[in-house]
Amino acid sequence: MLQQALQSDDTEQLVWIMEKTEQPLLTHTVRALKPQYVGKLFQQILFAFQSERSDLQENALVWLRSLLEEHWPSVVQSSPADISKLFQVQAFIKKKTHNINRFLHLKG
Repeated sequence: MLQQALQSDDTEQLVWIMEKTEQPLLTHTVRALKPQYVGKLFQQILFAFQSERSDLQENALVWLRSLLEEHWPSVVQSSPADISKLFQVQAFIKKKTHNINRFLHLKG
């Protein structure tokens, strides 16, 4: 279903798919992805990070992790210009975790 959505550029279906973050299903789906769709999925994940929806951003992080674990060489090869956009992802992670050290030092 993922490959079909990527092939047809069906944004609505891609958002629905990216809402699914159950790890075994996600890992299997990403592992089965054909190499020609890796770059498209990577671009969709980057697009999700630019979304105003925080739930979609968080789901995109889970998808990005699986994609990089399974297809890192293909990501680099298919989207070398988009690799620099990973800095946006890094900024997102820093923004979400900037207070974590303060919370870890709280005593209750």
